[in-house]
Amino acid sequence: MDEITVRDLYGRWEKVRRFTRSWRLERARLEPFVRLAGDRPAIEITPEAWSDLRAIRMYEASPRTGRRVSAATLDTELLRAKQMYAWAAVAGVLPSNPLATAHGAGARTARETWLTWGQVETLLPESGRLAPFAEGQADHVGAAGFGGGEGERATASPDEVGGVRADREETAAGRRRDTIKHEQTPGGTRLGRLPAR
Repeated sequence: MDEITVRDLYGRWEKVRRFTRSWRLERARLEPFVRLAGDRPAIEITPEAWSDLRAIRMYEASPRTGRRVSAATLDTELLRAKQMYAWAAVAGVLPSNPLATAHGAGARTARETWLTWGQVETLLPESGRLAPFAEGQADHVGAAGFGGGEGERATASPDEVGGVRADREETAAGRRRDTIKHEQTPGGTRLGRLPAR
């Protein structure tokens, strides 16, 4: 059996994953790895070899931002490569997973939020003011912001979809509430209440 290169392994992984919802993101994170190591035998990509590739990758510019690639992105690239290698070992494409013991830098992503207790204590009293919005927008009580006024109420509940029309809805408490209609006009979209029946 010929030695499988990283590019060959990626091609097989793509056939398995390309119809999944996350494939576009997976492909974007695997592309630099395939570009840098595509012709190398896949079994030779050990944690040490990955570290060498990571060192090269750290000085490349992101095509989207033009800045250096972040440590969090590099960790995600390793994660995607490890997933591909784990599949290859289980599927019998490779005799073992040489990347199984590789570790990223443990960088914090921009999506992670770590609040201090002081920040939590500051935010907690403010969260009580949002309670009416969580309960169906307080049934649109006092919807002053509706017609372009200066009210503080939301104009529609999050579960209403633009273009969907219903005259009235029954809430969980059995009360009726008005809903919003969206009309396309030559000047744009116009919002307004549906007439009561």
